[in-house]
Amino acid sequence: MSSKKQTLQALGFICVLVAFISFLLIRSGAEESPKGISLDRLAAIKQEIARYVETNGKAPNSLSELPLPEAELQDHYGEPFIYQVSEDSITVLSYGSDKEPGGRFFDKDFSVVVEIPRQN
Repeated sequence: MSSKKQTLQALGFICVLVAFISFLLIRSGAEESPKGISLDRLAAIKQEIARYVETNGKAPNSLSELPLPEAELQDHYGEPFIYQVSEDSITVLSYGSDKEPGGRFFDKDFSVVVEIPRQN
């Protein structure tokens, strides 16, 4: 077989492989990842907490005070988000798949923080 023919066959194979990988990437992007759902929920919670603080001048006592459906207050594992209030911020987090603080990879925690403005 000539080297030109081998080169064309190799290029053809690479094109087919690239097309297949592109198809898989596009297809997987069409469905939102479970963690993506939790991150979207955290973004909505953060927005509602900021609105609550702006309106009421204080942090909500719990996430249930926010105008969000109960299902939106859970991570993609079905666990309620953890709500922590300090003097200057509010943290909402999920402990990940292991449901324990810390972790790596799928067990990694993820969170959002809302700063509480100081009252003058």
